[in-house]
Amino acid sequence: MGKSINFLANFGFVLKKMEYKDLKDDFFDSFKIDYPEFENWFLKKIKNNDEAFYFFDKNKIIGFIKLKKEIDSNIGLENEVVLKICSYKLLNESTCFANNAFFEIFDFTKKNNIKDIYATVFDKHIKLINKMLKLGFDNKGKNDRNELILVKKIDL
Repeated sequence: MGKSINFLANFGFVLKKMEYKDLKDDFFDSFKIDYPEFENWFLKKIKNNDEAFYFFDKNKIIGFIKLKKEIDSNIGLENEVVLKICSYKLLNESTCFANNAFFEIFDFTKKNNIKDIYATVFDKHIKLINKMLKLGFDNKGKNDRNELILVKKIDL
């Protein structure tokens, strides 16, 4: 994502390089079920020395957010650079915790002059979809994988 700044540190997130041992954590099982190519994607990110935001409780992963700046998102956004929420999972069901994570992502986006954020989400993730809609994301239809495309415009 360019600069390695842990803007989620205030909420206990750790920005760290993605590692093979993380992939073996059962936290990621739901990703592996939803996305058959998840392991290959994760291994590619490790090879590229990519970083992600992790949240730990007693050395156990309970939160993971992977963001990516994209130049051409292929989803019809007019802005040159967009921020994609590639992966988002929090085991902490606290509304405040989840909202704060999103608000920090929005703030990061503003500070970096990025006008659009998007994520693709399967219908079954109702809580996440509802949270994102409440936070101002718009449903822009579905992609080839039958995932919802949720987009939020950011006022700079």
